[in-house]
Amino acid sequence: MTYSELKTQIAAWMHRDDLTGQIDTFIDLFEARANKNLRVPDMEKRATATPLGEYVSLPTDFLELRNIQVNTNPICLLEYAPPQKIDAMNGLTGNPQYYSLVGNEFQIYPSAEGSEVEITYFTEIPALSDENTSNWLISSHPDYYLTGCILEAMLYTMDDRAMNYMAMVQEKESSINQRGNAKKYGSGPLVVSAI
Repeated sequence: MTYSELKTQIAAWMHRDDLTGQIDTFIDLFEARANKNLRVPDMEKRATATPLGEYVSLPTDFLELRNIQVNTNPICLLEYAPPQKIDAMNGLTGNPQYYSLVGNEFQIYPSAEGSEVEITYFTEIPALSDENTSNWLISSHPDYYLTGCILEAMLYTMDDRAMNYMAMVQEKESSINQRGNAKKYGSGPLVVSAI
């Protein structure tokens, strides 16, 4: 399904022709919901940067951190510390040990200046538009996309069937997340190990 096909299907399923001006908003609201509720391997990405000081900008599509490290020899896996703890450690030297999130930047302490910082993170689902007519989610789960957009339309029109669609959307989200976990971890039992 493409962006234009999705818009056509939303209008057809709603059986209303007075909502065409709102369909893009329904899609935007659904995509915001999916970004909050899905965490699957298709949303994972790696990025690297070489900071000029203590701070590294977040990628523009950043949702949630999975891992942050400084690629030195040996690799320095960073531990989270609140900004006030990092401020209290003023004068600490040596290899980077801590990170914090300050606004739209990671603070690395001690500084990783000149070293490559690598993050693995969950990225936003690429939004559909006239220029971006498809993404991985609509290609692999068109039913979820359509049902989610119809839910947003029903909430907008205060349709009594909205709660039924809410249950269907939540079931699809659960299924997509479970399949993502199976893809990532396999079907065997999870085993906890110390790093």
